Amino acid sequence: MTDEPVVSFEAAEKRYRRRGREVVALDGLTFAVGGPGVHGLVGPNGSGKTTALRALVGHVRLTSGSASLFGTQAGAPPRHLSLRRTGALLEAPRFYGRRSARTALDLHRRRCAASAARVEEVLEVVGLAARADDPIRTYSLGMRQRLGIGVALLSDPDLLLVDEPSNGLDPSGMRHLRTVLRDLGDRGRTVLVSSHLLADLQLICDSVTVVAAGRCAFSGPVSALPVADRIVVGVDRRTDLALEVLRAHVSPPAQVERSGGDIVVTGWSAARAAEISRILAASGLHLTALIPQEGRLDDAFERLVAAARRVDDGSEWGAS
Repeated sequence: MTDEPVVSFEAAEKRYRRRGREVVALDGLTFAVGGPGVHGLVGPNGSGKTTALRALVGHVRLTSGSASLFGTQAGAPPRHLSLRRTGALLEAPRFYGRRSARTALDLHRRRCAASAARVEEVLEVVGLAARADDPIRTYSLGMRQRLGIGVALLSDPDLLLVDEPSNGLDPSGMRHLRTVLRDLGDRGRTVLVSSHLLADLQLICDSVTVVAAGRCAFSGPVSALPVADRIVVGVDRRTDLALEVLRAHVSPPAQVERSGGDIVVTGWSAARAAEISRILAASGLHLTALIPQEGRLDDAFERLVAAARRVDDGSEWGAS
């Protein structure tokens, strides 16, 4: 038994030139993923998620730093051994529409020396057994995505890499796909799945890494994301004065910001709403609204990304 992470990045940097300009896709990305379970790689479009996943399977060569699978640096011998333990779906799967899922999987399983019995196992895992003999052209986008995952699972890998699997899926397709990925994590596999939507992943992930501007903004359990309650404050008039008064009483990491005609106090619990009322009343300011709101994961995600952008120092974002 080893404590070596399944996936790790250490100061990973990828720079390239586009139309005569230098683009920074990864800028010192550092994080690690253990297993088993489902780990989310979350970030805005252009944050470096796809570049990171492609670096793991050797499709992208890093400018500096390292990306490793099972303790073996990507692209270094014995690279083939670590890749044999890895399945990947990094682009939209393409299949010959007249073939059935069973036929397509049978063709692919011969390339990875999997048994015929493995085809039937995979069809059950991805939920396509009932439609296994139907032409793929009759499949929905979600079913094709699940078939693509099935191809990646034929070698019975310990690690599955999936990039933006919910793109273009309807709610039903997304639900089926989330079920497949969660079940794989429960079966003892490590799943690393990327998305630009935290809401897509929060229902299935054990842990998450937030990537922004090619750097790690957060990595850890979903429960450890810095979710903060907030209180929306409305005043009759003199909003600028109310903003100044509240900022004098609210200490970091809590924040006071203007949002349209209201003021938002982030990082104070609902129990402190009455305190805001007293502070403003002491300055002769009258409330028109005082609305406590529970913190949301999407808010935490936006704050982490915004913080990463502020320290980006003007460098251009790379492609996702």
